[in-house]
Amino acid sequence: MPEAAKQEPEIRTIADMARHRSHNIVHLIYQTKLNEGHSRDYEFGLSAMRRHWQSGLEDIRRTLSDRRRLDPPPPELGIVTHDIHRHD
Repeated sequence: MPEAAKQEPEIRTIADMARHRSHNIVHLIYQTKLNEGHSRDYEFGLSAMRRHWQSGLEDIRRTLSDRRRLDPPPPELGIVTHDIHRHD
């Protein structure tokens, strides 16, 4: 990377983030609803898409409601995954 590029604020921010060795990964995986049939994989009608978007929004809100999910994990853990649908 050219020296001039290394001085760009965005590049410096990314480089600083890359130095940290711990990360959170939040899984946002669509959960099939009981009333959905086999067409769910290729149903792109407006009402179906709105249901999927609403489901995703609810998952995001549930994820962000627990602020600990955003806290950086200790470096010795490295990567921590979060999935609000998994109960362990």
